[in-house]
Amino acid sequence: MDYLPTRSLSDGDTIGIFSPSEWLGDNRPERVHAGAEMLERQGFKVQYARNYLCQDTIRAGTVEQRTSDISELLDRPDVDALLATWGGKACNHLVSKLPYPKFATAQKPIIGFSDTCVLSNAISAKTGLVTFYGPNIAGKLDESTWSDFGWLRKDFPWSTTNLIGSVQNEGALTLQRGRVSGRLVGGNLNCFVLGNVLSEIDLSHFDGGIFLWEDLGLVPRQIDQFLTALVNCGFMDRIGGMVVGDFFQEESHEWLRSDPLESVMHALRDYDFPIVYAPNFGHRSLENPAFPIGATCTLDADDLTLVAEDQILT
Repeated sequence: MDYLPTRSLSDGDTIGIFSPSEWLGDNRPERVHAGAEMLERQGFKVQYARNYLCQDTIRAGTVEQRTSDISELLDRPDVDALLATWGGKACNHLVSKLPYPKFATAQKPIIGFSDTCVLSNAISAKTGLVTFYGPNIAGKLDESTWSDFGWLRKDFPWSTTNLIGSVQNEGALTLQRGRVSGRLVGGNLNCFVLGNVLSEIDLSHFDGGIFLWEDLGLVPRQIDQFLTALVNCGFMDRIGGMVVGDFFQEESHEWLRSDPLESVMHALRDYDFPIVYAPNFGHRSLENPAFPIGATCTLDADDLTLVAEDQILT
């Protein structure tokens, strides 16, 4: 699969807002509109997909409504990028239904966090297009130092930006030394495992890749369980490096561990690839940079750097 960079954005470009997973209940519509105002202050326009407020029990509309929104935004000449509203647990419904050829033709930036990583990785695997594990318009745009979408402008210095750059002051650790270059894959741990690894994506897509992940709400026993599942299915035998984001969730007293990172290293005890713990990204209010999924990056675990090697924007 040939690699495809995505289109850059300029002042006046329009960002299309869609809901791929969970219904926007409670105060989420207000948070979406607040995020839209942030984007408009940056010089962008905002358009909402036809069904972005729909509800199908806990989901943001039916599979047909969600996929038709994505297809329509890709087709519309007045929409220049696609940005997810929220995460959830329902993006895996869409993996076999997405209009993959349209992504490659349009080359529009696709941005989303949490469950949207299922779409990002599937699109990259099936089209070669770089996608972004970056802030949703609600729940992350106001919790990220990358809320300025300058990283989608053509002059952004991707080739010299350390994507885990601020972590030296936030407890970053070299868990295993080494340096590796490979395709960046991953996102939210449990969504990636259930939505991508356990899907129709050929595992060879992940060969030599750098797997980054974060999570929220999984206690160390569950982290061990998910990582061991990736060992058992052969995924860990394929990748070349790992970046571990924020994931700490305290166990109940009888299951407390002195070091939650032990749950990571226990599962990976038979592997010697470079591993960095970089808690600058995750579900809490953190730096949360936009990670270019599908792009070749270089991870230097000794220097705590992760830098894009491929051209990201055209």
